[in-house]
Amino acid sequence: MIFKIISALFLFSGLHLYAIQTEFNIFKNHDFEQGTTHWKAEEGTHLSTTHDSFTGKKALYYTHGGISQTSDQLSGIDGHKRFILSGYYKNKGAVDGMWMGIVCMDQNWKTLKEDEIALQNSYQYTPFALVFTPPEGTVYMAYWTWSESPAKGKTLLDNLALYPEGVNPSNHIPVLQSVSDQHNDLGETINLSLSADDQDNDALIYAVNGLNEESDIYFNAQTGTFSGTATPKGT
Repeated sequence: MIFKIISALFLFSGLHLYAIQTEFNIFKNHDFEQGTTHWKAEEGTHLSTTHDSFTGKKALYYTHGGISQTSDQLSGIDGHKRFILSGYYKNKGAVDGMWMGIVCMDQNWKTLKEDEIALQNSYQYTPFALVFTPPEGTVYMAYWTWSESPAKGKTLLDNLALYPEGVNPSNHIPVLQSVSDQHNDLGETINLSLSADDQDNDALIYAVNGLNEESDIYFNAQTGTFSGTATPKGT
């Protein structure tokens, strides 16, 4: 089997996320310093804050289930400009699976597009990023995250950001090193790492789209590593 990178890969500097959150962030209460204000928990999900934060005094945590936030009305979306969803997450206890997603809706709240990523468990704060293009006619965006943690595991979130690509200032554009095909037998474990160079020595966050839970392939935004198992589902 030949494992090929067929999803689009994006690079941006993690050091500038805080400036983005101040001026361009679509989220309200993105750093949870206002507690759980503007965040909604699904029925049966416990939502609260903790002092175990990535930065600042507070982070959000939730138990088995999901949480969400829907944007105010948006304008000027032409179906061409990409948006970035980013932030930091951490797990405590047993979490069997975790997903992040975005739903784009029109003025009548009709779903136009959905994007999601699956995340691996991490017991230290780890960055994640999802890059997507809202269709023309998008007026609302709903962010959601869901964790399977029936044994009372917790998922912590901090410094969430949702913003249009291009507002992230950077002195130089990171350069992705060339990637070659990787050959694996069916059933073998796949580990393929990508790397990039940045003239400013900024901390880089890797983002990829096109992966979902059915792919059985996970992507680490901090190291640029794909991992999974070679299966006959396709390339």
